Amino acid sequence: MKILKIKKNKKKKDYRLVLEANEFYKKITSFPVYDLNKDKKNVANFCPAYFKNDYFSYGIYEEKQLVALLHGYIKRAPRGKVGYIENMVVSPSAQGKWYSKKLYLAFLKFLKSKKVKYCQLDVLYQNKKAAEIYRKWGFKEDALKMTKRI
Repeated sequence: MKILKIKKNKKKKDYRLVLEANEFYKKITSFPVYDLNKDKKNVANFCPAYFKNDYFSYGIYEEKQLVALLHGYIKRAPRGKVGYIENMVVSPSAQGKWYSKKLYLAFLKFLKSKKVKYCQLDVLYQNKKAAEIYRKWGFKEDALKMTKRI
């Protein structure tokens, strides 16, 4: 198991794992988090920001298969720079191996190297397992995001 930077040529594996997560989100929410499908054009256009130099885009591979990923970046906020975890996904086949924590700690190391003092993320209310993990890692609830279908 190694944590490796996800490169543009691995975009299909990255996209596959995010599609897998989206299927989970569809089951627990009233809306899909991402408007994705398996169209080749979607894969080609998939999140170009993930591959910029200032973006943290790392994954864990098992037997050349991407099984966990963390996409994060540094954003500007009123009180300075903040690290933001945009996407963290672990394939069901790889859960229970602490991969999310390993990726999270690597992201914190990246943020500390950039002198960033805060880290934020969004978690779906319905994803109680993830919310509990983030609480254990020291995250506190400081906002409420609400959605309405129109």
